[in-house]
Order: sequence, then structure tokens, then C-alpha cells
Amino acid sequence: MKRILFWSIAVILIMATCGHAAPKGSAALDAHLTNVDNDALQNMDIFMMRMNQVYGVTRSVVESMMHTNRFSPSDVYMICWLSQLSKRQSAYVADQYKANRGKGWGVIAKRLGIKPGSPEFHALKRGDGPFKTFDGQGQGKGKKKKKRED
Repeated sequence: MKRILFWSIAVILIMATCGHAAPKGSAALDAHLTNVDNDALQNMDIFMMRMNQVYGVTRSVVESMMHTNRFSPSDVYMICWLSQLSKRQSAYVADQYKANRGKGWGVIAKRLGIKPGSPEFHALKRGDGPFKTFDGQGQGKGKKKKKRED
């Protein structure tokens, strides 16, 4: 009897997680946000500095958004980016994100008035956010110097 109950619960949990998985956005945006999260986890101070440089957001605001709302670094980044694109307050964008979390950033962008087909929407789908210049640091266009082995 316990075995049947265990397997029933396991199947229900698996079905529930599969059925309610958030829709995937663009692969480029997903990759960019993964880079943002990975970079932030490696060095939170640099992430905070970038948020301040790009968006003018203080460390305390970023920490508050992450801890109070349980947002990831990339969530905070996207909220600030969409706030900038839509010319809306970040608190309003955060509320939209909380209300539509499972629907994807494209849906949230549309709700904020960013039109599909617009340059801003295309930049969003390509993952060409302000932090894009930080992705893959050290892989610029310059030629790599080869060390001479004498």
C-alpha cells in the first residue's frame, strides 16, 4: 500500500512539473541570461557595479529585489532592462513579472508596451542587452598573440 501511494505521488509530481513548465523564450536570450546569472554568482560585487553603471541602481535596491522577491540576478537585470526599454518604473515591471512569471519575458515586454517587431523587441529576443558586452570577457576581436617557444 505504501509503495502504491509513493508511486502515485511521484507520478503526480512529475506530471505537475511537466505540465506547468514555463515556456522557453529565445535561445539567444536564455543563453545571455544564463551568462548574467553565472557571472553574478562568480562575483556579485562586479554584478552590482554593472547594475549601478548601466541602470543607476544601487546595491541595496538590487539586494532588496533579490531577497524580498526571490529574484535571480538575471531577473533583476531583465526587470531593469525592460524598465529602461518601456520607460516604466522598475517596481511596476517587477509587479508585471510577478503576475506573469511563467509566461516568458516576451509576453511581459508586450504587456509593457514593447511592440513585437520593434527594434527593442528584436534586441530582447537576440539577448542584446546592456550586459551583452560583458558576455565572454576576454574574447574580443583582437588577435591572440602566440607565445614563441624557443
